[in-house]
Amino acid sequence: MRRARTLAAIAGLLLVPLGHARPAAQTSQPSDRPALSPRNASYRINARLDVARRTIAADEVLTWRNTTARAAATLQFHLYYNAWRDDRSTWMRERRLADPSATTDVKPGDWSSIDLSTFTIASGGRSRDVMPRLRYIAPDDGNADDRTVVEVPLDTPVAPGGTI
Repeated sequence: MRRARTLAAIAGLLLVPLGHARPAAQTSQPSDRPALSPRNASYRINARLDVARRTIAADEVLTWRNTTARAAATLQFHLYYNAWRDDRSTWMRERRLADPSATTDVKPGDWSSIDLSTFTIASGGRSRDVMPRLRYIAPDDGNADDRTVVEVPLDTPVAPGGTI
């Protein structure tokens, strides 16, 4: 059971939607507990661990609801593990600023990454392959080598309150 929970937790990091969220509404919870964030995403993840190859292969279906007052023309996703893809990621560049020898101790098999092989958007009973439209963006520093945030433009923006 522990292994299944670990797989689910790791797979949950595969595609994490960015932005398009508003602060959580204040609730009547006791003041020592933080307010919950809006429940605007649901995930169905099927992850498979290959211990020998040190990989996780996964399929994920993400349903997202736009909780903002503006239509969303693009979707952005954070691919966390790409921070350790190579020594050119923003994370590793910043780490080197603090410690110039930071990446010299990384063995070739110790880098990690998320590689997307398919990306489709389902709408109206049809699925559309959007892999050719994906682009990596670096909203924090413009680092063209960084692969931690991916953006996909939508054919039809998601209206406020709408889902995709």
